[in-house]
Amino acid sequence: MRAQDAVRSTTNGQDEAEAAPVIVSATRTEIPLDQSPSSVSVIDSQDIDRKQIERVSDALREVPGLSVVQTGTPGQLTSVFTRGLRSEHTQVLLDGIPVNQGLQGAFNFADLTTVKVPRTDSNDIYPMWIGDKTYFLSDRNGPMTLFSYDPQSKKVTELIRNTGKDIMSASAGPGGIAYEQFGQVHIYDIAGGKEHAVNIEIAADLNE
Repeated sequence: MRAQDAVRSTTNGQDEAEAAPVIVSATRTEIPLDQSPSSVSVIDSQDIDRKQIERVSDALREVPGLSVVQTGTPGQLTSVFTRGLRSEHTQVLLDGIPVNQGLQGAFNFADLTTVKVPRTDSNDIYPMWIGDKTYFLSDRNGPMTLFSYDPQSKKVTELIRNTGKDIMSASAGPGGIAYEQFGQVHIYDIAGGKEHAVNIEIAADLNE
């Protein structure tokens, strides 16, 4: 997954210098692409828009070393094979969580579709699919903050009104979203629609 757009637009219409691509690994650790110990293929929003891709399985057909097999029409059983392996031997993670750990070990890609979040010149990063909505960070209203997008109503909602420093990162967890702002960790409660700071204390293990 690519963590951010390569070029960030500024208010005066000029573009800042192109940023180096950053890869978010399966462990959610951000590393520069040229430092990744593994071969990485990135499918970005420009590729999806240009090729009119609507399903994740169609996007994966473009990845070297992967084979996509679909039985019947779109929506039927769809499997992805790594070259030389069976489909159950390919680890699939969604937002860092393994999703093919059952008895069979296979994963059906048929129901995974792409969702285009409405945007103009904003930078939208850290997408998280929770329930029936997509949550993400965006600077579309000013400083980077948390938004949600409902594919059914096509509505984008600003969840945290931010008039200070940018929210730097976000990660989904059970019932909430953890994010970092100005060195402080916060939790956004999805059900309650409120956020609170997390007090973190580290006890020394040395005797005085």
